[in-house]
Amino acid sequence: EEAISYPRIHWENNILNLEPMPQIENLEQLLLPVDTKIVPWQEPNMFFGVVQGVRCREKNILEGIGDPRRAGAAIVC
Repeated sequence: EEAISYPRIHWENNILNLEPMPQIENLEQLLLPVDTKIVPWQEPNMFFGVVQGVRCREKNILEGIGDPRRAGAAIVC
């Protein structure tokens, strides 16, 4: 659940989109090309895609988590 809900980044055509990340205090510390445009987002957004997670806890026991950005869900059968 923690990994699925963690802030995301998207890099394309020298544009770096960032969800809010309190861990990054100084963006100048990133080694980015000079012409990089940084777009900070104010909250998590569907722009960053959707992620679903599944893991096997024990033999034949699965856990799942859906991405809250797109009302994801997990069903165990």
